[in-house]
Amino acid sequence: MEMFIRHLIYDVLAKKTIDKVLKLLRKLDWDDTSLWRTLHKIFTKPHKLRFSNVALLAMLTYDLQRYHPDFTIAVVDQVLEDVRRGLEQNVYSTNQRRVATMKYLGELYIYRLIGSGLIFDTLWSLVTFGHREYACLHL
Repeated sequence: MEMFIRHLIYDVLAKKTIDKVLKLLRKLDWDDTSLWRTLHKIFTKPHKLRFSNVALLAMLTYDLQRYHPDFTIAVVDQVLEDVRRGLEQNVYSTNQRRVATMKYLGELYIYRLIGSGLIFDTLWSLVTFGHREYACLHL
């Protein structure tokens, strides 16, 4: 089943096929915890997709929100955690991963899964991370 889901997201997902992918994802057994974990893992790693498909992944997340809001909340939480981890572990080899995660965060905002306050807090964290004097001015 995991290979089928990966095939749907990584290979089949395109602007023309997003409705079909959504229908197939909705037909899955969402009560199965291993399936839920697999979906969560795929939806929280936007760096494994083509960069142009990150927006489509956010669109799928938005569409699934109506049917599985707990899944969407878990995805958003993990994406925010990945942004924070990227700031803490400033490793050059993960720059592409961090850029894809930030694009995904922006696309989640466009689809109104994240509020503007959270975006501004994240941007403030990006600007002030590691600079104590700027962080004190914010308070």
